[in-house]
Amino acid sequence: MIEKILTRQVTFLMLFIGILIVGVICFIKLPIELMPNTSFGEISIIFQVRGGIPPDKLENFVTKPVETAVGTVSNLKDIISISEEGKSTIVLKFVAGTDMDVATMEVREKLSQIKNKLPREVEKTIVAQYEQEDIPILIVGISSNKKTPEEIREIVNDKIKERLSRIQGVANVNVFGGRERKIIVEVWPDKLMAYSLSMAKVTNSLNLGNVSLLSGDIEGNESKYTIKATGRFENIEEIKNMGIAVSKVGSIIRLKDIAEIKDSHLEAVSISRLNTNNNVTIYIQKETLASTVKICKSLSMELEKIKGEVTSDIIIDIIKNDAVFIKKAIDSMKGSLVIGALLAAGILLLFLKNVKLTLINFFTIPISVLLAIIFLYFKKITLNVMTLGGLALGVGMLLDNS
Repeated sequence: MIEKILTRQVTFLMLFIGILIVGVICFIKLPIELMPNTSFGEISIIFQVRGGIPPDKLENFVTKPVETAVGTVSNLKDIISISEEGKSTIVLKFVAGTDMDVATMEVREKLSQIKNKLPREVEKTIVAQYEQEDIPILIVGISSNKKTPEEIREIVNDKIKERLSRIQGVANVNVFGGRERKIIVEVWPDKLMAYSLSMAKVTNSLNLGNVSLLSGDIEGNESKYTIKATGRFENIEEIKNMGIAVSKVGSIIRLKDIAEIKDSHLEAVSISRLNTNNNVTIYIQKETLASTVKICKSLSMELEKIKGEVTSDIIIDIIKNDAVFIKKAIDSMKGSLVIGALLAAGILLLFLKNVKLTLINFFTIPISVLLAIIFLYFKKITLNVMTLGGLALGVGMLLDNS
């Protein structure tokens, strides 16, 4: 029986060629990491809130409602929440063995149910499978020889942060340095009394005057148009001239008649410096199971596009890129694996003194390694220092057995 199998040379040749082709394709597509990606069953929910809302109010209006909403998610073990000025973070820990993709979908569904109940100052919610203590995979420094850190931060918040956050696999984007812009409205009490107005009236007028709502649709034969009622303030003059009420004589009482409006900035909570100069720094963290090399490549490409769109005085520098270090470490391991295989083949030739037998044993190495890589790819295991070390150890045992 074995003799009949061994005589089927064409069949075995086709089998080996198939393993080689599939193995090479899987090797090219196999994600590269320094260490194995391990998920500890955590989902982080991050709310960035405009206006510098203090932690106690943020806890009451954002953190607690979110805790109540996501507290019924299946297989949830613990909830940890952190409320700080302008930011609320809720960390969900799940029972071991939970399907985290399903859990993430369920969390998003719960959040969508309370979205309209959260303050309007809440920016886009981040829901990602990552841990707070994860080290950033990419750090970007943004500086300018003309603009102040506050002006740079405004550009980062308006044109850069959102684009980097949309890259697949990015979990969180933090911005440090510069002060965020804020509009201060200092109401004069004597003016309020003179016009018989209350603070609640002023606050409600400001809230109602700074909205953007969908008003309906217009459908044509081949197209559909969405009508949007835009009422957001574009500049400080619009805020000053906003009507608050109508006086007894029929004139409009404007905000500038009862208050002083100033264009200012929030108090500085962080200082970022690069080469002794003030700048704005972006820290980017990835999802736990995402590929560092792939994400860093996508981020670098997006940053190159951004460089061509911003003014020439804006300087964008990549300070730290984990992908570069990972590639060097993996290339070093690959080189060691190849050199080890060649040395082992040389030792075999020295003892066997037979080129044919040595070549037969030697060619079992790439076939076996590629077969192992096929299993790694379909099992969604990354190519890292641990897996390469296992392959190197397996090559040594393979030659011993041969």
